[in-house]
Amino acid sequence: MTNWLKLKDDANAVPATLPCPRPGDFPVGSVQSRAAARALLDGYAAQKAQADAAEFANLTEYQRAFAEGEDDPVVARELIKLAILAEERATVYDITLDTPEEIRYKKKVAKLADELAEGRLLEISMSDPSKEKGFRDLAREKLRTEGIFDPKDGPP
Repeated sequence: MTNWLKLKDDANAVPATLPCPRPGDFPVGSVQSRAAARALLDGYAAQKAQADAAEFANLTEYQRAFAEGEDDPVVARELIKLAILAEERATVYDITLDTPEEIRYKKKVAKLADELAEGRLLEISMSDPSKEKGFRDLAREKLRTEGIFDPKDGPP
């Protein structure tokens, strides 16, 4: 078994081959093996969080609004791709996009409308669009009573 305390640091080592304890270096089920596994997982989680933060740090406000509220990073990345595409097309075709505030407001309306429809808003929108509009109108009215207004209209 390798004595990890006596290993010297190699400044030129490739990151994937840096000497560090691996679970397989210790007896199966031992305290050292479990500690090495936890250290590897903690390191991976920290690297992943750092990479995600760096990836989302350089977004435009429009892209951030588009992906915000999405817990699944894969879906968030796809939403960001769509936002980038929308921004590019808007530039090419001289189209005005919703502002980030309008996007956030519409997300609030959709979430509240879905709650009012007991989680069936998508199903309702596919079968009866006028009923879906009714739920969205109810949601807008409820938000208005809470002092949250459509950024296009503003407060009355």
